[in-house]
Amino acid sequence: MKEELNRFFIRSLSLLALIVGISVGLFSVAWKNADFPGNIVSVAFIWATTCGFHFWLMRVVARHPKSFGGIFLMQTGIKLFLFAAYIAVYLYLFREYAVRFVILFLVTYIIFAVFEVVSILKFVKNSGKDKISN
Repeated sequence: MKEELNRFFIRSLSLLALIVGISVGLFSVAWKNADFPGNIVSVAFIWATTCGFHFWLMRVVARHPKSFGGIFLMQTGIKLFLFAAYIAVYLYLFREYAVRFVILFLVTYIIFAVFEVVSILKFVKNSGKDKISN
């Protein structure tokens, strides 16, 4: 499990750097003032939340594989609530940047959600094989 966590962390850091680079480049081309409050913070928030919940889920799956479905659904609900609260607070404080922020947040969320689900499915699949072979 530790090796899988290390791989996930390195891949997620690489993905974070790539998303930040692309978003800064695209927003500087699309808008004259690409530097809006929370540009990098939003991406980092999604990354940190994804890594934290992924670590929690992997620990649960390693100990209690049968509880995967319930924990995964609970985590998804908690993450969506956290993200919705973050978006609401941001839009309340910085209405003039709403379109840029929502586009960046949505694209970043989708990328990290796909990345997380693929990583979790690989881990669950490998965990099942290890239990069968033992």
